[in-house]
Amino acid sequence: MQEDIISTTATRLQSEYKNALAATSLANAVELDLGSVRMIDSQGLNLVYGLYMEAKKLKWSFKVINASAPIIHLFSLLKLSTFFGLE
Repeated sequence: MQEDIISTTATRLQSEYKNALAATSLANAVELDLGSVRMIDSQGLNLVYGLYMEAKKLKWSFKVINASAPIIHLFSLLKLSTFFGLE
């Protein structure tokens, strides 16, 4: 991911990710690299959680990687860290 996941980007990113998941037939895992992401707002959180749910529906593993300390803290506050493989 090369940009913040906020309201102005979430709809487009959601579409891109759904298309990528649908086009990937040999995968069994999703790794969401947040190394370049500085900010996630409520719509961004909804997008990440939606990706997690889609992966689970497909019986794939899901993990967030390279998240910054503030983003990890946000996920922890919202009790999402374990879902996203951060603990």
